[in-house]
Amino acid sequence: PEGDYVCSRLTVRSGLLSRLFISHSSKDNVTALAFKQWLGANGWPETDVFLDVQNIGAGERWKDALNKANARCEGVILLASPDSLASPECLAEVRKAEDFGKEIIVLLLHDVQFDDHRLDSYKERQIVDLTAAPTTHKEIVQYRGERQEVLFNAAALSSVKGYLFKRGITPDHFPWPPPDKPDAEPFPGLSAFTEEDAGIFF
Repeated sequence: PEGDYVCSRLTVRSGLLSRLFISHSSKDNVTALAFKQWLGANGWPETDVFLDVQNIGAGERWKDALNKANARCEGVILLASPDSLASPECLAEVRKAEDFGKEIIVLLLHDVQFDDHRLDSYKERQIVDLTAAPTTHKEIVQYRGERQEVLFNAAALSSVKGYLFKRGITPDHFPWPPPDKPDAEPFPGLSAFTEEDAGIFF
C-alpha cells in the first residue's frame, strides 16, 4: 500500500508458523530490510521473516495477512522512529500483540531517545537503540534497484539476539509441518480416532 505506514510481518506461509512480527513505517523500509537481512545471517530462515515490502502476493488481502501474522507470531519487534510512533495503525498492531500476550521488543531508530515520552508505555519492555554510536555493523541491501548501506550498533544487535534466545524465539526450532510434508502426522505410528471408533473412544 502507498502511504507512510507499512507493517512488515512474519506470517504463516505454506503452513509454517511465524516466529516474529516486525512493525515499521514505510519510510524506514531500507532499515527494516537491513534488519531482516541481519536476522537471516544469524540463522532465522526466510520463512520466519516476512516483509510485506517483498513478499505479500498480488491479490492477497493485506490487512488479513497482517492480522493472521499478529495472532500467530511469538514476538513483535517495533522499529521505533518518529514515523512509526506517529502511526495509529502501527501502534494499534502493537497493542493487539500485547493483548495476545506476545513478547514486545522496541528497537530505536533515528531521532528517538530512551526518554521519549512516546515510549512511556513500553518502559517495562526490552528497548534497544540500534543506531547509538558507535555504529560499526554494516548491512548492504538492494532497494528499488539501488544499493543502500545501513549502519547498526553491533552491541545492540547482540543484545537483541541474546534476548530472543532467552525468550526461546530461536532459529534452531524446526518448522512444522515440514515444507515437503504439509500433511505430516505429529505422532508417527499413532493413528487418530475416527467416527467408526466411537465405541472404543467412549
